[in-house]
Amino acid sequence: MRHSRRALTMLELVIASSLLTVLVASATLLLRTSRQAWTAQEQDHQRLQSAQALLRHVVRHARQAQSVVAASGVGEASGSLSLEMPSGDIFVWNHNDAGKRVDFGVTTANGLLADSIESLEVVGYEADGTTITNNVADMQVLRVTATVELPREVNGVKTLESWVWLRAW
Repeated sequence: MRHSRRALTMLELVIASSLLTVLVASATLLLRTSRQAWTAQEQDHQRLQSAQALLRHVVRHARQAQSVVAASGVGEASGSLSLEMPSGDIFVWNHNDAGKRVDFGVTTANGLLADSIESLEVVGYEADGTTITNNVADMQVLRVTATVELPREVNGVKTLESWVWLRAW
């Protein structure tokens, strides 16, 4: 007469536990790696969005401005821009190189507009759109360039640029 076996042997329990441990460890490692990759990609995306929002903000207000009060020149990575608006207010953007941020405000740049901005360059052009000028009275076109660093990529520096015509009347 044969006896039916209804229990697991110690060897079967050890093998099952080992397999379960390997599966759980593999799944945990996979999930952690996926989370790290997603977080890094999200940080890069946020930096790009911050630079794009900065450029949209500057361009939108520059289109409404009456004149340029002050603008940093070519090669100034920590640039600034001051525009006189129709209301008489002076809108000011200023890049803080130490904090990697751009501040904005009326009369003085005292509020955070964008962070993680490596550089901000503002270049003024005459009405022909090709002649660079430092004379604010002659500026009819502005080229605004924002640079961000993307740590996820090797040598990951992204430069975004916008051109805007100022009102001539």
